[in-house]
Amino acid sequence: MIFYYVYVLQSKTKDFIYVGFTQDLQRRLREHNNKEELSTKHYAPFELIHYEAYRNIKDAKRREGYFKTTKGKTTLKIMLVEYFKEKIKWCTDIVRHAKILKNFFKFVLDIYLFHQLRILYW
Repeated sequence: MIFYYVYVLQSKTKDFIYVGFTQDLQRRLREHNNKEELSTKHYAPFELIHYEAYRNIKDAKRREGYFKTTKGKTTLKIMLVEYFKEKIKWCTDIVRHAKILKNFFKFVLDIYLFHQLRILYW
């Protein structure tokens, strides 16, 4: 049984989403992550965030084309709203923890410098 897949990839390192079409989803994801695809090699590595399977190639290509339109991108955002909320929460947590760590290391550095100055002037 042959299936045709429309897939959505998100870059793990950059703010980039890619929509594509293939018959072999695992191979295609591997090609994207191995930077074998010219249009996406600067955005690798990727994670697969959504895919749809079709029995008819024309249906799959039509859906891929739709997802690449402005309306299709909006539809994807609505379809994957919980995924994107989770990602935003995760990023917010990272930023919050980074600020806490920054303040902690600033505090440690201040203590170290205070002790160094104390040694110099005593």
